[in-house]
Amino acid sequence: MTVAKSKEIMSTRDALSNVLMENVKLYVAIRNAYDQCDPEIQAVVDCMIKIWNNEESTEDERKRAIHTIIDAIFSCESVDTLDSCGHLAKRDPGGHNVAMIEEEQTFAQRLGMLMTEKRMTQEDLASAIGVGQSAISNMLGRQCRPQRKTVARIAAALGVETQELWPIE
Repeated sequence: MTVAKSKEIMSTRDALSNVLMENVKLYVAIRNAYDQCDPEIQAVVDCMIKIWNNEESTEDERKRAIHTIIDAIFSCESVDTLDSCGHLAKRDPGGHNVAMIEEEQTFAQRLGMLMTEKRMTQEDLASAIGVGQSAISNMLGRQCRPQRKTVARIAAALGVETQELWPIE
């Protein structure tokens, strides 16, 4: 092996090592921020990570999941950074996306109302769509944002159109 080739390999290794080191530092910072969150926030982040990792999630669902993770973990810090770049939708004083909050609130209200009309319990609905009762409880309590396909399954189980449940579907 030539000296030039050896130097090129070492240079590439150093560059890769630096990139890896920067990524690990970033991971540690994010992990520390996550660890400092309340358990409820951690549960939301964990839910969003599942959406991100789900092969059936759409690109839009993954994008919303990432934004929710950013909002949950970094709250005001990320809001200030993104707002200065002009990337944010309308936010409340706590830095949360107002449109998303309103969508989730409308969904939870409509879901509760339809379940009452159809005389379905959380257990009944959970069984009908193949999830645990706690998932329904989390949706009603706005602790987890359902995926589009879940909203469609809920609508089918309740015998309504998806748009009747989710305001912008």
